[in-house]
Parts: sequence; structure tokens; C-alpha cells
Amino acid sequence: MTVNYKKIRDRIQTLWPKCKNVWLSDPKYSYPTIEQVKNVISNDHTERLKMRGYKFDCDDFSLQLSAAVSRYVGQSDSEAPWPFGQVKGHTFQHLVFNTAHNCNICLLEDRILIIEPQTDAIYDAHSQKDKVYYVAMP
Repeated sequence: MTVNYKKIRDRIQTLWPKCKNVWLSDPKYSYPTIEQVKNVISNDHTERLKMRGYKFDCDDFSLQLSAAVSRYVGQSDSEAPWPFGQVKGHTFQHLVFNTAHNCNICLLEDRILIIEPQTDAIYDAHSQKDKVYYVAMP
């Protein structure tokens, strides 16, 4: 199903009303299925990369996973890119960080996922348990 970028923005800002920084690069997106997302993540090897202090850390992992998804979708029969990108915050479910932390975000037709690119863990986004202040979908 293809959806206008305004619908994606509205869903994100409804979930996290305090998140004013939502950057979407494309005019429309195609919702993937959870099976498609899991397939790409399981075949990508971002989680095998080694953290190297601040020169290769969480934001680099989330960029790598976003790029892997972009390559996959670009070669697929999808009508538009997936609503998949980076999300920055201090808390994601039960994970609390002293400084900002980057994960990935993916909107499905019926839910919003948070993906930890360093472990491939997938969580449902939560309005109260996540403290998010930046979302970008290139």
C-alpha cells in the first residue's frame, strides 16, 4: 500500500507529539510487511560490525541499516521507498541512555517499529516508553 508523506508524518507526530523534528525526503512511501522487514534485517550484517568509540557508533549503525534497506527496496518491485529511517532519542522501551542514541524506525500499515541496528532487536514504538526527538527518512 502506497501512502502520502503527510500520513507518515501525522502517524509519527501522533505517537510522539513532542517530536517536532520529522524529516521525510520522499512524497510517498510503501508500507512493507513485518516479514519483509525481518527478511532484510536477517540478511543484512550491520549487527556484526564493531563499535569503535565515537568514530563508529550507534548513528553509524543506523545509517548502515538504513542504507541496506534502501538498496533492497531500490532493487525490489516496491512502488515507493519504505518509511524506514533513523530515530534519535534517550529512551527506547526499557533502554535508557545518558546521551542521545540512534535506532531505526519503520512504519508498517498497522504499527510502528523501532529496530536496534546493533542487535537486530525489533520493538513496537511506544508513546510513553520512548523519548524521541528526531526522525529522518532519507
